[in-house]
Amino acid sequence: SPLARSYAFKGRFEEAIATSNQLYDRSRVGDYPKEWALLHLAGLYIAVGRQDEARTLMAEALKINPNLSLVFFTQTQPFLNPADMERELEALKKAGLK
Repeated sequence: SPLARSYAFKGRFEEAIATSNQLYDRSRVGDYPKEWALLHLAGLYIAVGRQDEARTLMAEALKINPNLSLVFFTQTQPFLNPADMERELEALKKAGLK
């Protein structure tokens, strides 16, 4: 979500995770794609050193949508700052996205 991403860019990871968890809750009732909620949470978990949990979430996201990839993420997620995109891609790679 843009709000969670804004928190993360400011280094406010706990708030970013809380916001993303709300998005995940919404995804469980069909208000948001579950695989994207999991993917975003996985990236945030990497940022706070919760690598095992991040990999578990990413694996679940890939079971839901095996077409998720770094290329697809790059093509569908708008970033004004290339450094922000690189940081996000690095986190997602560490979580297991290829």
